[in-house]
Amino acid sequence: MLVNAYLHLSPMILEKREDIIEAAGSIILQSGINVLSIEELELKMGISHKALSMYLKNDKDILIMLLINLESEIQQLIRDVSISNQSPEEELQNFFKSLNKLFERKSFYLYLIFDKHLEEKDTEIPEIINRIIK
Repeated sequence: MLVNAYLHLSPMILEKREDIIEAAGSIILQSGINVLSIEELELKMGISHKALSMYLKNDKDILIMLLINLESEIQQLIRDVSISNQSPEEELQNFFKSLNKLFERKSFYLYLIFDKHLEEKDTEIPEIINRIIK
């Protein structure tokens, strides 16, 4: 299962994961979620199917990787704000400022969040979305 395997990755794999996320985000922004596929990532990244299959087994794994990364980034924002020793109001305000900056840098996450059919693409996706919402 990609979710569990994703948590403890080597630095080299983490770097490649970031490349995949950046390329997938670019495809989403340029062409939409429905165009996102292993084949499109191969073209965008200029790598072979064999090389990409080390990280992703199918098209659904791309979406799961993106959602898990979003979840991780939001959790990091929460940790950063919670250790700041500020009032609850300031923490909340700083969290939303940081969240806004995240969405400015990676606006493709918004396409994921607001896609009405995303949860239909895999049974694992609703579980990840629910964790993000909570």
